[in-house]
Amino acid sequence: MASAGLHDDLDKAYNDYFEFKGSSHYFSAHTNAPSALVNIKDIEENVTLTVTLPLTESTADEIALASHSASSAWRKDDLAPGSPSAVPNPIVLEGSKFSSGSLFWDNFFVKDLVVKDRARGPIWKTLGAPPFKIVLGAHWRARPANYCPGPRWEHVGLTLHRPGPITHNLLAPEGPKPEGAFATIVFVLPSEYEGGQVHLSTEDNGPPIVLDTSQNSSNATYVLAWYDSLTPTIQPVTSGYRLAITYSLIHTDPKTTVPIVPTEAGTERAFRAIFQKWKDGGYTMPEKPPFMGFAMRKSECIEPSRGVEGFEGKAAAVAKYVLPIAESLGFRVCFASLTKTLLGHPHHEDQWTYDGVPANAKRYWEETTLPMGDIAKQGHELEDFRRLDGEGILNLGKFGVLNGNMVPFKAFWGAKPQPGARTFVNNEVLIKDGTFRLSLEPCFTYDVRRLTLFRDVVHNESALVFYRPEDETDMILSVKGAYWFLRETDVTNEPTPQQTAIVAAVLQRLGSPRQTRTIYDGEPSDSDTALALLDHASDWEQAELWKKAILYCDTAPLEKIKDGLEFALEKFEFAQLKDGLLALVKVSNGLGRRYELSELISDHDPEKLSQVALSELVQTAFDACTKPVIADVPALVSYAGSTGPKTILSLLSKIEKKGMFEVLFALAKGLQNLRQLSSTPAQLKDALIEVIYQCLEYAIPRWDEGLTTFEVLHDFKILFRGEDDKVKRICELVEFSFTLGDFLPCVDLFNSLLPLENPGRAGGFVCLYKCLLPQLRTQLTEHGVSFMSEPFVSFYRNAISVYLEHGLGAKVTLPPPPPDDVRCSVSECRECAQLQAFLQGENHSTRFMVPTPRRNHVLSRIKNFKVLVKQLKTETIKDQRPHTLVVSRSQDVMDGLRWQRVKPSAEQFLESVCAEREELEELMGDRYTDVVDAIEGKKAFVAGNVTISHDVLKSPMKAASAPPPVSLKRGASATTNGPKRKRLRIDGVNGLVGLPLSERAGKSIAWTQAPPSYQKGQSIVMPPPQNPTSWDASKISCTNPLWGSFLDELAKTVSKSLGASHYRSDPRCELAHVSLYRSFTHSSVPPVTPKPERTFATVVIVLPSVYQGGQVHLSAGNDQLPTVLDTSKDASYTTSILAWYDGIVPSIQPVTSGYRLALTYYLVETSRDVPIRALPTGQSIDLAFRRVLQNWKDGEYKSTLPKIPLMAYVVDKAECADPSRGLDGLTGKAATVAKSLHPIAKDLGFSMRVAHLKHTLKGDPDSEHWTYMCMPSNRRRECTYGRERVERYGSGKPDYWKGTYPTPPLGYVDFEERELEKMTAIDGRELPDLGTFTIDADNIVPEGAFKGSPPDEDSFLRENYEVTNVYNRALLILYRTEDETDVILAAKGPYWAVQQMEITREPTPRASAIVQAALQRLERGSAFSKSRESEYPGEPSDAETAVSLLDHASDWKQHDLWNKVIFLCKTASPEAIGASLGVALKAFGNFALIKDSLVALVKSTEELGRRFELIKVISSKDVKGTIRAALGDLAQASLDTCTKPTVADVPALVSIAQSKGAGTLLALLPKIEKEGTFVVLTTLVKKLQELRHTSGTSASEKAALGDLINQCLASAIPQWEDGLYDTTALESHPKAGRICEIVEICHTVGDLKPYVDLLNSLLQFDSSGVFVASRMQDVHAPAIHHLKTKLTELGQSSTSDPFASFCRNTIAVYLERALGPKVELPPVPAPDVGCGCYECLQLRVFLQGTKTEVKFQLPQARRTHIESQIKKSKTSFANYLTTETRNYTKPHSLVVRRRPDVVAGLKWQDAKSGAEQFLKAVCPDDAELEALMGVRYPDLLMAIEGSKAFVAGDVTIDYVPVVTPAIVPATEDSEPSTRGVKRPNTSSSGTGGKKRRRK
Repeated sequence: MASAGLHDDLDKAYNDYFEFKGSSHYFSAHTNAPSALVNIKDIEENVTLTVTLPLTESTADEIALASHSASSAWRKDDLAPGSPSAVPNPIVLEGSKFSSGSLFWDNFFVKDLVVKDRARGPIWKTLGAPPFKIVLGAHWRARPANYCPGPRWEHVGLTLHRPGPITHNLLAPEGPKPEGAFATIVFVLPSEYEGGQVHLSTEDNGPPIVLDTSQNSSNATYVLAWYDSLTPTIQPVTSGYRLAITYSLIHTDPKTTVPIVPTEAGTERAFRAIFQKWKDGGYTMPEKPPFMGFAMRKSECIEPSRGVEGFEGKAAAVAKYVLPIAESLGFRVCFASLTKTLLGHPHHEDQWTYDGVPANAKRYWEETTLPMGDIAKQGHELEDFRRLDGEGILNLGKFGVLNGNMVPFKAFWGAKPQPGARTFVNNEVLIKDGTFRLSLEPCFTYDVRRLTLFRDVVHNESALVFYRPEDETDMILSVKGAYWFLRETDVTNEPTPQQTAIVAAVLQRLGSPRQTRTIYDGEPSDSDTALALLDHASDWEQAELWKKAILYCDTAPLEKIKDGLEFALEKFEFAQLKDGLLALVKVSNGLGRRYELSELISDHDPEKLSQVALSELVQTAFDACTKPVIADVPALVSYAGSTGPKTILSLLSKIEKKGMFEVLFALAKGLQNLRQLSSTPAQLKDALIEVIYQCLEYAIPRWDEGLTTFEVLHDFKILFRGEDDKVKRICELVEFSFTLGDFLPCVDLFNSLLPLENPGRAGGFVCLYKCLLPQLRTQLTEHGVSFMSEPFVSFYRNAISVYLEHGLGAKVTLPPPPPDDVRCSVSECRECAQLQAFLQGENHSTRFMVPTPRRNHVLSRIKNFKVLVKQLKTETIKDQRPHTLVVSRSQDVMDGLRWQRVKPSAEQFLESVCAEREELEELMGDRYTDVVDAIEGKKAFVAGNVTISHDVLKSPMKAASAPPPVSLKRGASATTNGPKRKRLRIDGVNGLVGLPLSERAGKSIAWTQAPPSYQKGQSIVMPPPQNPTSWDASKISCTNPLWGSFLDELAKTVSKSLGASHYRSDPRCELAHVSLYRSFTHSSVPPVTPKPERTFATVVIVLPSVYQGGQVHLSAGNDQLPTVLDTSKDASYTTSILAWYDGIVPSIQPVTSGYRLALTYYLVETSRDVPIRALPTGQSIDLAFRRVLQNWKDGEYKSTLPKIPLMAYVVDKAECADPSRGLDGLTGKAATVAKSLHPIAKDLGFSMRVAHLKHTLKGDPDSEHWTYMCMPSNRRRECTYGRERVERYGSGKPDYWKGTYPTPPLGYVDFEERELEKMTAIDGRELPDLGTFTIDADNIVPEGAFKGSPPDEDSFLRENYEVTNVYNRALLILYRTEDETDVILAAKGPYWAVQQMEITREPTPRASAIVQAALQRLERGSAFSKSRESEYPGEPSDAETAVSLLDHASDWKQHDLWNKVIFLCKTASPEAIGASLGVALKAFGNFALIKDSLVALVKSTEELGRRFELIKVISSKDVKGTIRAALGDLAQASLDTCTKPTVADVPALVSIAQSKGAGTLLALLPKIEKEGTFVVLTTLVKKLQELRHTSGTSASEKAALGDLINQCLASAIPQWEDGLYDTTALESHPKAGRICEIVEICHTVGDLKPYVDLLNSLLQFDSSGVFVASRMQDVHAPAIHHLKTKLTELGQSSTSDPFASFCRNTIAVYLERALGPKVELPPVPAPDVGCGCYECLQLRVFLQGTKTEVKFQLPQARRTHIESQIKKSKTSFANYLTTETRNYTKPHSLVVRRRPDVVAGLKWQDAKSGAEQFLKAVCPDDAELEALMGVRYPDLLMAIEGSKAFVAGDVTIDYVPVVTPAIVPATEDSEPSTRGVKRPNTSSSGTGGKKRRRK
């Protein structure tokens, strides 16, 4: 906050001098005033004189005697008239010698004049003294701090004025005035006299204020009052006696300052003293920020850059004094937009409740914003900060300032906001219990007890801000903060003083605690600021600063620290930075952070100076680490990879185990990822598994840490939550077991989920099982693992057992139900109704807090029913009154109800786990019967021992979750995504096929297909079934309803995995057969089933079964090794899916043990009229590309080729890391594509290159994203009518303008650009470095290469609602070798290509093509446009290109080419053309070869000046004079045809005048156009005048030049307004500036006739008189003001002619044409019409204003109300207003209109005000105006008063030539010239008699 002294002084000065609303004096006459009854003491010894009024001569003598003293030198005889006396006049008595003996007089003085009704009386109010509140307090207590008895007054003197000269002006004896005295009150008592007027003068030396009290002086008591700063002068009394009592008016309110009356001198003195004290450091500077602002109305700040003239109204008054003072003392002045918010209560008169409003007034309540009352709080915000002097200042944006920084403190209090400001009411109700918010319509708050409204008004205004230059840095720091300031500071080589201060502030803030800092909006973070400080320290090469800054980068990203370190190492040695880096590691929090920083520093330490210290720091961190965090895990993993797992094992033994689950689990996952890396050594992999198991051993017992939450319900019960999070964590642990390849951790996890040691925890697990078991089964299914496999089947079995034992329990039989109705006969008995509702529900108890009779009634109702006595218990609680009767159910009833409630839940639970009864039966085994009995309630389930032994895992799973890779190379795919439960049926097999298929079940199924047995001898032979045993599709069925949808998804997945093309419809799977393989000795041949039409692949689903062997070998028919797909691993719980294209030959290896069950499907193409998908081969790829490139080479694609004839294939940027190595530098898909294309391209003559591509997309956010609805409606491209943002996006969306949130997805694309750079050859052929250029979408393949892929960079510009996505890719580029030149020309343009061409003796084919293209473009540009915008970024200009072509033509000695190009050099400089001409003459040796083209170039040049420069340059090279004659003819022809020269031609014209004489230009002047040539002619005059006064110019030539100058001025004057149509252009008064320029020219050349002609033209107006006032105010007034200054600069008098005549005639024309005769205005009625409603207030505003009419479009009742208010008003409106009802609108409109004579009278009043302002602008001083107007001055006064219209007469200014020297010193032989002046005015300037003063 600003210091009290500075703000209070400025605020006081502002209020004293700019907010003064009073008068400097008070004057009134009272004919009915009571008598003062003045008693004068000691008229003689112990004698009191009572003065009688009116005053007589004897009484006057008596009063004179009262002033007699012993030392007096006069006697009573001296009072006689005419006696030479030493008696003073007036006679003054001090206040102690007289008193008033009338109580009525005191009441009149006090109650009627000073204090009226304990408020301001007429004197106090008229003087503008501040309001006061009388505060006295109790008389027996100490005075309060705000004690205020009200205004005080003291009678200080009594004065008697007698006829005769005045000897002094004292109204009281001299002496000090009372403290607080600020004004003098004089009561002139009734007495007959003449004269004695009071003249009041101010220090501004203006005309005095005359107060005449002699009128009716015998009957009236006059009251006069004035501020003490005014000087009173009493005029002599000519007859009679004048008696007056003088009082001092005293200010006593401690809350306000002593009032003063403002004067111009006082205002300037006060503000200068404050600003001088501020400048000298006399004030304590404000803390935030160090400036002071003056609040102003925005409408009054028209153009602040113009200074004082740019303001109006009160703002102009402030600027008039403050701006010059501040600027003269060196203060900087800024202008800013101000937003001021006022929060307060509505006015006390509007604090009424809504319910109490009459019905007819409620509409006013609902539609009216309440007026503001007391202000509770105010706030200020500044933005758009800019300096008035035009100097730059940082864009500070919008920022808030404190009240102590703004003056006045009460700015805009009670003012109406400007249009567009926001006004609203806060919804807040204050009640006894607290603060609540309630939304009602309209915007107010309501409560039945009390209604309190808070109104919030926002003023959008302006402010002038002042600060000392040395405080600018501190100001910006305090407004935006050091961080922001540093970010906005440009990087320099050396620190400036301002930057040094910023750095010091930044370091201080970085080192300060966060809780003590000031928070700034939008400031960068500590880390970003510290990083910026690093860059500055590096640029300034200040290592110490760098080491300080690096300490605060402890939270910065490592990549940014790395960038800062690398940049610093370019400036410093590592040894200079080492200490700071080591200190950074020390202060870094977290083990991981220290380790990463150590690695980073070590990598940049070339000499390993810090290696030992870093190792010690890291080891110390590891030793001290007892509670690592998640962020430390990457460091621990990296450390384990570098030093081995023993370090981690030792760390695990030391760390705390409690609360470390997330860290331990993350560490296990990180170590597993390290273990799976191919670069990890096998020995380390084996060692890491031990650490992983150790982590899991510590983590699994704490798996539920941080997941259990609880909520206390209203009945104080605790509800536990968090089951969903627990399920998610358990599934994560199971998923990790799949990744680990071992289910041993699952066994430990499942045991922790079973209540082994604490059965009391079973209740919590029961709730968990409901969510966990279905989710876990879904997870296992996704992995293709059956939940019937171990250890999952054991966990499911045991979990169900625990649930049934603890969640269901034993069935309890319910007793007989209660009666249907237990209520008494009283229908409204509340207690019986409560008891009945309790019995029908299931609650445990109910409470009756009622008196004793009602409790007994409840007990009686229970005892009436024996059933209730057995089932219910009653208890009376006596801890409060009335006592409480508690009725509760017995325990057996509650147990029975609970069992009935949980039985359906148990059934649902079992169904969610096993949908089929067969599954549940298979799962529970021999316990299935117990499950059924428990559900039916026959027997309680006993879980028994539910521990899962590790022995269930006979062999650990090795890689359960890793799917076999998809092999596109061999055309096969294998995945492990299993279907849902199959429920497979095979004809001939009883029941469903059980999975996983056991050996016993497989054998029984296979033998159903065995051939019939036969008898061989005495034995019966049973032949084995065929291997494999197969069933066709007709004998197979699947009862699972989800199987069909699974197959549909499987078809799409397999098609995508095979890389097949996407067509209109998806393929389908058609079942072929089921095969069962058993152990055999040789490879099995799959059964063959006829394939459907359009089959293109085979899909095999291998179902879970136990077997070994059976691998599938896929061969493509070439020499490559077959692809082996092994499905035997983990086959017991895995469903394997295999697929391959037709044409691949499968071979199934023998099954060595067990049975392998597989479903075979054919994948069939469903899209018709499209080719059947097939596996691509090397041969097909080669043929396809060769065909396309051959067609391209043969020109088949000529019409469809892009602008740049190349094609680019998009690949990943990382795959083209080193293109300089050719094909060896490519990897991945890029290498595959390049190796396929390279031989074909080489054979067919194509070039192949690699380049980087930056693909940029910009547009709107996606229409489905919430930010789209934040866009303005006119920006949206989608219809959003009726869309609710909250419903669609939710109320929890972030604020659009605040905070950070992810970049929205891109929707509609507005802008798309593809930039290609770094084109590198991979085929060895060189190409010029093309830099960066853009290509089209047609150049890129494949189409839609970026569709669906996330961008590499994205951003969102909130101000423009613009989303930007950037893709960084690499390109493989192909183009025909013969198109290389076309590629260069299309990419960079011919101009660029010309600049890159090397100078050669002979043109190459490429050079010839480039030159031809450049010529065509130059000719095209020359034909259509003189100034052509560049088609290619950064390319040379036409002129540069043409000059380069001239040089090449000279080197190649091709004069034909040179002649073509020289004609196109129309924009090249003559010097460049001359240089190229010199080179060409050396190359060609013959001027004749190029003569014609040079002549043509000169002819085609339109600009006269350029043409003469070209002639000069060519002539200088033409040594032999070959074309000198032709050039001379061209020069003469140029002059003959020159009709509209430009400013650029002036030097050439002056040169012609110098060389050929002024006569040449005199002959040219008549041909020049008379419109649009003012600037050219005046410029020519100035240059000719300079030539005229050069020493080498002869006298005759000077005379000729003088004539030429006069002719030019004569042609220029009529077009002086040329081009000045906008008077608010860059200059404040451009037309006035033009007039001053002409006047200065006329004085310079010594001829004033053009000056007089210009002034006469300004006085010419047409007869209509329209726009006379506006033109004179816009043109004449500024012109006169500026001409006075200009004439003074030229040493001329502003009171001489012709300027004085112009001023006089201008005033005359204005008064005649703009003011005119006065129109009398009818009496204006008082504007107190109406009742005070909203419409009546509008009518009052209309009456107080000057508008012609006001319209009320309202219902009939409101219109009638307005008319009735007008008619019944006390004052008549008949002669002032008319009313009219317009019935063509709905509702009808009542138009209240002023009468035409009223409108005319108001217009004349406005015209009068405008005339007074105009006169002030022309002649600010009255004496100057009187001297100027002379005898017409009385006419002027009468015209202003309206008594007589002004007649201007002839206003022509005569030109009288006189001999006068020119202003520019002439030489000795120069001849004098003449200028004209107006003849002197011979009329008298006096008016005779008493002068009249302008009002």
